[in-house]
Amino acid sequence: MLVFACPPSLAETPREAVSNELMNMDQTLPPLMEAIARCLQEQGMWPPTGANAQMCGQLQQFRKNLASVEQDNEKRVPHMLVRNKMQFLAQAATMIERWLMSIQPTEDVTKKWGETKAAFIKANRALNAGAGSPGWERYYDSDVPDSSYHRGEGLKYYLGITQRKNIELCAQVQAYLQSKGRWSPQGNDMELCMALSMLTKQLAKLAAGELDGCDPEPQIVEIAANRKNIEKLVAMTGLSQVAAKDWFEVRTGLTDIVQAFCIQCPDAKQLGLEKDEETAPAAPPAGQTPAQAGNQPGDKSESQPAAQPAPEDAQF
Repeated sequence: MLVFACPPSLAETPREAVSNELMNMDQTLPPLMEAIARCLQEQGMWPPTGANAQMCGQLQQFRKNLASVEQDNEKRVPHMLVRNKMQFLAQAATMIERWLMSIQPTEDVTKKWGETKAAFIKANRALNAGAGSPGWERYYDSDVPDSSYHRGEGLKYYLGITQRKNIELCAQVQAYLQSKGRWSPQGNDMELCMALSMLTKQLAKLAAGELDGCDPEPQIVEIAANRKNIEKLVAMTGLSQVAAKDWFEVRTGLTDIVQAFCIQCPDAKQLGLEKDEETAPAAPPAGQTPAQAGNQPGDKSESQPAAQPAPEDAQF
């Protein structure tokens, strides 16, 4: 038997390894679906109705979602977002498995499902093979050892998300102030609107490709400073639940942008990347708004943190 050694230059990159494992997983699904159909037919439950019909539909959707992960991985979507989609796939797989166990599966169904699970485990391991190593996500996104995060599709992805969410945030802030009878804005309200307008211009300038290096990027420092200023003004002005959620997503996007540009910059504290930095204010529960110091001094209500939303576009 001949054994061929693959030279280092032709070795699989992390993305290629994940793509191959996801492809192997996809190939296990048609036989699994056929085995499930036979199982339901033998039990007199075909065509499926009720919960069985719903879960058969979920299984078909599971395959479509798997294809979506494959496409994202091939398009070089950032590691974090591919990882999040894989986590949602895992949750869906857990629901499917519980259903399979409830219909008294045949030996063939159990075997085919085991093959699907084994393929998923391999794909997940390939995705996170070096997750414990410093800089693994940047290595996965660039496929170049020991390189800083490149200004490629990943950065464009974060910029696109943040610009879109910032537009939504500006609209929500205006709607909130109008609903409170505080438009035209003054004081802290005016400062917040001006800071958001400035952020819109800063992101547009960044997206236009006017920066060439991290040196330490005066524009990036300005964005980081503006982000902190907006966070302070948000706490003083108060926002609706929808606007607070939009701000959380904008803030997260700004952090991703700063990290993508300046992960090697020495002054992390100046850029707002210190590990002990306070968490962003989460959206308040329905019917409540954050304290509005500076606009309503007598309001003693306090915001209550809610669960942090999943990263943008992470859900199927």
